[in-house]
Amino acid sequence: MAEENKEQEASAAADAHDKLESSKQHARKAAEDLKSAAGAIAGEYRGKAEQAWGDARGKAEQAWGDARDRVRTFQEDSRSSVKPASPWSPRNRKRRSCNY
Repeated sequence: MAEENKEQEASAAADAHDKLESSKQHARKAAEDLKSAAGAIAGEYRGKAEQAWGDARGKAEQAWGDARDRVRTFQEDSRSSVKPASPWSPRNRKRRSCNY
């Protein structure tokens, strides 16, 4: 009977060891699958972020170009529309003062 108990204990220990190894393999496989899925999702988000960055950069460059064109046009228009100051303007009165 003692021998039977030892055999049952050995068999139970072997079964427990097999279950442990099976669980380890299952956990490793699950971790690999999770890593693969996370990498795929990260790649998808990276692609979306790069696309959004490119779109925003394009819009910013367009806005910058438009602003430079507006400033250049404004400067050109202001140069062509500036008239000489009238001698009677308040700004020029001090210059015309007489020193008697």
